[in-house]
Amino acid sequence: MEAIEILNQHKLRVTNTRLLVLNFLMAQQKAFSHADLEIQFSKQINRVSIYRVLYTFLACKILCKFVDSNARVLYVFSAQSQHQDEHPHFKCNQCDQVIHLPQLPQDYIALLKEHQVEQLHLLVEGVCKDCLGEEKMK
Repeated sequence: MEAIEILNQHKLRVTNTRLLVLNFLMAQQKAFSHADLEIQFSKQINRVSIYRVLYTFLACKILCKFVDSNARVLYVFSAQSQHQDEHPHFKCNQCDQVIHLPQLPQDYIALLKEHQVEQLHLLVEGVCKDCLGEEKMK
């Protein structure tokens, strides 16, 4: 799906700023912090505009947000922007690739719904199969 289609699907105004950020994130399989995006777009977009785009994309579930073991808040494009339930992510510590893992089991979700959950960040960190394969070839 194209960036313009995604913005239209979520009834968001198509702007150059949104398109730049969304196209960049869609082309990656990595997660980026706000600071990473500031550096990436330093000549085109100011930091407040980047923050607003991230906030809007999170609200529409176009992006997923999580905190890594270094306490960095990271954002990654979610190809399944329709997901309603939280799901864990796997982040490779060597190549920084982020993989969306399957949604949590229904009994787990049901138990969480008994409480007022304000944020849920589930992140598994390690070495992806591609990097493991490269290590075996060395």
